[in-house]
Amino acid sequence: MTLSSSSASSVPCPNSDSDSHGDPNHKKYSKHKSGIGKNLWAPILRYREYLKSYYENYPIVLDDKLSIAPCSQFISLALIQKEGDDDAFSRSTLHGGVDEIVASKTPLEMDALVTPDSRFVLVEGAPGIGKSTLCWELCRKWDTLKSLQHYKIVLQLKLRERRIQNATKLNDIFLHIDEELCQSVVTDICRCEGEGVLLILDGFDEMPTSLVKASSSLIMNLLSGSCLPKATRLVTSRPSALHHKIVFPKDHRHVEILGFTDEHKVEFADIAFKSKPDVSEHFKTFVFSNPIINSMYIPVNCA
Repeated sequence: MTLSSSSASSVPCPNSDSDSHGDPNHKKYSKHKSGIGKNLWAPILRYREYLKSYYENYPIVLDDKLSIAPCSQFISLALIQKEGDDDAFSRSTLHGGVDEIVASKTPLEMDALVTPDSRFVLVEGAPGIGKSTLCWELCRKWDTLKSLQHYKIVLQLKLRERRIQNATKLNDIFLHIDEELCQSVVTDICRCEGEGVLLILDGFDEMPTSLVKASSSLIMNLLSGSCLPKATRLVTSRPSALHHKIVFPKDHRHVEILGFTDEHKVEFADIAFKSKPDVSEHFKTFVFSNPIINSMYIPVNCA
């Protein structure tokens, strides 16, 4: 199964049990009939504020058993953009793992991760490297990162969740404040084919194979651009899980998370032992003189 992102093959998105044009709730919230890229309707505004509050206060869920509270201090991750054949710099980033990308690489800032020119961004990285944490940080910095400020909706979908995997209509993937507001938001987004929406689809490698092969699934249609073709899609995955599954659009971006540099490891120690500077110095002296340092580019290993 391959995915094509050609909007020419767009299919109608399953919205809800009621017809969007006959939705009485939509009339209550809006009198406009243009895309959310041009008009910020009342339901979109309400839902936007709800999402921002949710991202700022809800724990970061890393898997079914591990979650961490939101933190005001985020340690930057080394990001690079894949561009072609490998070179000396690219080879210097390799650690000998099976989930690594051998290709020409250019350092990348978080604020340059999503650009107006790209509708599809693939973010790859080894397990524990910080893909899910990066997704949460993007959501939390929706208002402060210049590249994200023009998006009216930033919606994170954790693809490991059964709720997302079993979704059959767009209403199913939205966090609900109430049914009436959710229906209005979905109707508006469908009308403009997702323009002004950033979909962050985290963990493609955690989706069941049967779902990946199901061309009729909502998630696969969102990934391919058949559903909401004007939305921007950012997808995270392990490198070994995705290459043969997707036919990328011509304007896609291919990004790799390298994890912590040595500077980031020092920053981690300073933050973790903020109240105990002597312990911080001892920790840094120990890890930088020990072979364990070779595995600490993966943030979860530092914890």
